[in-house]
Amino acid sequence: PRSVVTNGFTEKPAFWKQVQEYSGKLLDLRKEQNLPVDPKLLLADARSALEIARAGGTSDQQELLTQAIANFQKYLELKPEDADAYSYLADCALVQGNIEVTKGNLQARQTTQKEAEQYLQQGVEDAENKPAAWAHEIAFQLRTMTDPNYVEPLRQQIENLIKTLPPSDKLYIVLSSSYERSRSGVLSRQEELAKAIEATKQAIALKPENVEYALRLALLLHPDSRRCSCSAGCQGNPRTPPILWEEKSVWPSFPYCPD
Repeated sequence: PRSVVTNGFTEKPAFWKQVQEYSGKLLDLRKEQNLPVDPKLLLADARSALEIARAGGTSDQQELLTQAIANFQKYLELKPEDADAYSYLADCALVQGNIEVTKGNLQARQTTQKEAEQYLQQGVEDAENKPAAWAHEIAFQLRTMTDPNYVEPLRQQIENLIKTLPPSDKLYIVLSSSYERSRSGVLSRQEELAKAIEATKQAIALKPENVEYALRLALLLHPDSRRCSCSAGCQGNPRTPPILWEEKSVWPSFPYCPD
């Protein structure tokens, strides 16, 4: 799954270390027994290495990230139709950029962002689930764009994809995010928020079991419900949402308290 949730919270690095331990042992066991590689185990091992590297605070961050990239690529050789795997590789590229910046290469983020875009475009071309692949690609553009005027054409693209592709909860979530970020002046801020809420409801109708979508809707409907009163200079902004999902497009784009 795109995120592992227990009682409304994303699992911490300790969870992913346990996943890595178990998946690594099982992969080694299958290799010893001359059994074919299990794609699910390969994906679990790659994902755990990515999440541990993403969290940082480990001396083998680069080694873990290199391992994650190699295993995601092996997984895609077996399952080239999996749209999420291309998104994970894009995440790997961004984490690599962060590592390079800490080493003094200040231009690294620009380079790795282009690499991430290439992975996502490859997903659009090769993945079987075209709506999900497009959702990942457009969500990435929304997160990384620097020109707010680019939101409107992106939203038009999403709406066209929703009309032409099979129903997709992920496309509706990205559409919702685009309405949050829009400052086109065509609609009032309240009208844009209403459309963001409606798109999230459409996503929930398609995937009612998704906890992140329900929590996103709650935050959109009640943005004041998590106001903070700390003295960190957050000026009463809501606290960080309880689930720090990798798919940044899920969460409302309000400023959050850092505490």
